[in-house]
Amino acid sequence: LWLVFIWTNSMQSGDTSSGISTPFAKNLLALLGLGEESLPNIHRFVRKAVHFSEYFTLSTLLCFSFYFTFCKKKEAEGGGFKERRLYMPVLALPCSSLAAFIDEGIQLFSADRCGSLADVLLDSSGALLAMCIFVSISAVRLKISRKRKR
Repeated sequence: LWLVFIWTNSMQSGDTSSGISTPFAKNLLALLGLGEESLPNIHRFVRKAVHFSEYFTLSTLLCFSFYFTFCKKKEAEGGGFKERRLYMPVLALPCSSLAAFIDEGIQLFSADRCGSLADVLLDSSGALLAMCIFVSISAVRLKISRKRKR
């Protein structure tokens, strides 16, 4: 469902997309006490932050999905696959990056929009951060559970 949300936003025209993000940029502008001349920069920041956070969220959802699909089930069956949870994000990152690539391809066919390899890299970096956080938390939890067993 999250991909439907992302890709539906990509199908919007440039004017529609800008109409959604401009009010957020104006609110941020007022919050920071900056003048109207800063609006284009703030607007760009807001749009890029949304890109980053969409794929951060997608990667997080994929990490948990892969964990509960492949690891938790095996643990419940007595398979002892706790170490595997550290590898699940390895699957989430290429899936998220592929989704970002497709997302930018969709934008090539949307009015007043253009696909950008830089946006694919930005989206992938959001996914990478989510992956790093997931691995870090999983590693700490694994270490704690091993200490409790001793």
